[in-house]
Amino acid sequence: MSENLSRVDRRFWQSYSRYWNTREESQAVRGRVEHALNRLVAAGAEPGQRIFDAGCGTGVYSLAMAQAGFRVTGVDIADEALERARIKAAGLNLKAEFEQIDLDRPFWYSDSQFDHALCSATLHLVGRPGFVLQELRRIIRPGGLLLVTLWLDPVSHRQAYASLFDEIEERDRLSGRMWQFWRLRSDRAQVRQAHYWTAAQFETLLKQQGYDVLELAGTPLLTALARVLT
Repeated sequence: MSENLSRVDRRFWQSYSRYWNTREESQAVRGRVEHALNRLVAAGAEPGQRIFDAGCGTGVYSLAMAQAGFRVTGVDIADEALERARIKAAGLNLKAEFEQIDLDRPFWYSDSQFDHALCSATLHLVGRPGFVLQELRRIIRPGGLLLVTLWLDPVSHRQAYASLFDEIEERDRLSGRMWQFWRLRSDRAQVRQAHYWTAAQFETLLKQQGYDVLELAGTPLLTALARVLT
């Protein structure tokens, strides 16, 4: 991915994070976070273990995991989103770490550095999803868990966030700039496009990248739970 595209992505998600930050307490989001935590714990994740949150945004999943007693590192491309996550962690007196990385580039973390990882509603938007899954497998210890949530189709994905952008259009002049970035990401051939898979296609992708698939459930938001093969 070019440096120019990386900057466009970063600026878009920084603008977006200002509004996502106000939506984290919605019932739908709280339900998704609780479901992710419950699935990881039911599959064997234990408080005190190390969790990597790929595409953490303003920290809603990371902070929930930290409150449950996990040692969390959240990463995102948008430094403004990360700063919001740090402020919330400090306010809750939680020891969660937040670092800026581009998931499309090699991670600087060591092999097997984390016990488990999650990647919520992010894999659609990276340039190389297979590469990201490879890097996640590398930094998760053998036998560790990966939980991924993803939208199964673009219509459901857009509908899930339609009200947010409708409200922005109505009340905030910044929306024009946000939509410019969105069009840059969506309309130009050199800008990354969103990826969508059927449940069967995503199961195949996980197996190709060295995961044992434990669970695939949910529509239109799929939850995939997998284990790194030993």
